[in-house]
Amino acid sequence: MDAHSSSQQDKASLISGIVAAEWDFFQQTRNTGGRASCQNNPGTFGVMRRSQFLCWSTEALASYARDLEACKAQGANPVAAKYAYMMRRTHPDEYREIADQLPPVSDGKKAMADQIVAINIDWQLECDRLYPLLRSGGRPSTAERDSAFITSFETYLRGEIYSYSDATVSLVLRDTLKAKEEGRNFAEENLDYMAQSMGYDSAKTLEERTGELQR
Repeated sequence: MDAHSSSQQDKASLISGIVAAEWDFFQQTRNTGGRASCQNNPGTFGVMRRSQFLCWSTEALASYARDLEACKAQGANPVAAKYAYMMRRTHPDEYREIADQLPPVSDGKKAMADQIVAINIDWQLECDRLYPLLRSGGRPSTAERDSAFITSFETYLRGEIYSYSDATVSLVLRDTLKAKEEGRNFAEENLDYMAQSMGYDSAKTLEERTGELQR
């Protein structure tokens, strides 16, 4: 096995372990409105999470895997924390009641999160333009659409980043800046993976097929 194949195998193994750990944490997460329907769908959960992590470097994945292991050892639930951080925008009154129970977010992490979120929103808005049919059923891109019933991509991503360690956030920022410099679009790569999981070669092909079915 050459070095590239070994690296890809290591990455696949890390992603599988991360998705399995997140699924366990997700099962332990309690929603104020009762159990969410997505908590009963491991297949969709796996596709969505893998599509994100395939964009990450092995170093960022390894750091996040260590985060999850540390949380498990400490009896903490980072997935529950992620959703709780989102409540600052979607359920502010409830958030104020639990804010002091959440892990504090350092100023450094907030600054890194701002950079990551800004770049990802640009990528997301580009996908809104390129793939309007595929994106029509997804989260709105920006936080101005947040409500008690809708969580935007912006708010979801920021809540997730806040649940990572500072070390992981710094690596995700490094990956994000590198991708931007290379002209990549993580949001489009995510859509490509989701399309491939449905048997299409790309998001573009799925968009075209969706348009044909709607005519």
